[in-house]
Amino acid sequence: MPEKGMVDVHRIEELRSEIGEEDMRAVLEIFRIEADQVIRAIETPLDDEGHAKAIHFLRSGALNLGLTSFAGQTEDLANIPREGRAKCGKILRQALDLSLSKIDLLNATA
Repeated sequence: MPEKGMVDVHRIEELRSEIGEEDMRAVLEIFRIEADQVIRAIETPLDDEGHAKAIHFLRSGALNLGLTSFAGQTEDLANIPREGRAKCGKILRQALDLSLSKIDLLNATA
């Protein structure tokens, strides 16, 4: 079972019941692809407004999908000074991969 707080199991089950297992997998894959593109943009680095929009996209998408740990990580990086933003990419990728692996584990035990 995934660690408490890593993912919102209730939200994941709710989505799964609403859209079905196959569509849930597709939605998660689309989010993974889009999140990776946004993370790459954050590494460029973006100006303050672009950074804020990118972080908002990642955080809101993560919360909608039950990726609570990843959403928290994005929030933690929202106010990173411009000089440090290039380093955010590695942190965000690791957090996203860990959260998605927890969902994979949850799916395997369902």
